[in-house]
Amino acid sequence: MMSFDDMVKTILERGKVSRDELMSEIRQKQDELSGFITSEGAAISVGRELGVEFGKRTHVGVTTK
Repeated sequence: MMSFDDMVKTILERGKVSRDELMSEIRQKQDELSGFITSEGAAISVGRELGVEFGKRTHVGVTTK
């Protein structure tokens, strides 16, 4: 998994947002979720909103008997 700083760097390189705007959006995302999300999770969420992906998503299948 990428570090928070690497995520911020990636978003800044690919997204069209300033560092100050990005950090503000990340803090706002954490506030919206009442602190139930890490800074890394908030960065991923904000990055996705800006069209930045951090790798392939995997889905785990669940089967029942």
